[in-house]
Amino acid sequence: MAQQLTKRDASGKITQAGLSLNDYWAREWLWMDLVYQQGGWLYNPSGTEAIWDSEEGVRALQFIKDIYDTWKVDDPEFLN
Repeated sequence: MAQQLTKRDASGKITQAGLSLNDYWAREWLWMDLVYQQGGWLYNPSGTEAIWDSEEGVRALQFIKDIYDTWKVDDPEFLN
């Protein structure tokens, strides 16, 4: 659906994003939500260390990257 909503001008620049994550907090909150949605955690059980390289965290980050690079429904420079 986001691909269908995305519009570009003649040069290929996005004029309407099908999905916009171009707010720092939007990306961060989505990443955290995706980690938890997959059953992952952001911290170890004692809460003393962040878990940066869990499988769930990597998959969540890949999903966000795909929004820009694979599906091209947003651009990091759009509405900066």
